[in-house]
Amino acid sequence: MQKILNRIIIIILSLWLVVYGASPLIVQAAGSISISPTSGIPGTTVTVTGVSFNATETVTITYDGTLLISVSAGSGNWSSPITIPPSTAGPHSIIATGSVSGPSANVTFTVTPSVSVSPSGGAVGSSVTITGYGFSASETGITVNYDGAAVA
Repeated sequence: MQKILNRIIIIILSLWLVVYGASPLIVQAAGSISISPTSGIPGTTVTVTGVSFNATETVTITYDGTLLISVSAGSGNWSSPITIPPSTAGPHSIIATGSVSGPSANVTFTVTPSVSVSPSGGAVGSSVTITGYGFSASETGITVNYDGAAVA
């Protein structure tokens, strides 16, 4: 008797769904992003590529929680360049958040410390400028050596 009653309830609910036009719940998978390159110094131009976002939604791209740019997802797939802001060495989070789909994707960009020298050559006694990238503002103990001797 219980089995017959359960079947009747299922049939009634199914008919109600058909008659009143209830549609099934459709859940879209969250989008994903990739970046190229995945490491570099502050100032590096990185291409962020997103796939499977909701069509026509606006996607915001943040770097360690700071908004860098907003782009249109168009058909759901998009690509946009960003410039890595001043950062210390190590991993940093790039997140793409869809205005409809919500937080969707997170990748890591690794800042690598480096230095540049300008000019790269000159006569004896010429002055040069040495610029460091990816170092902490409070970092101490950095020395500059020339031919093995500390000069700064």
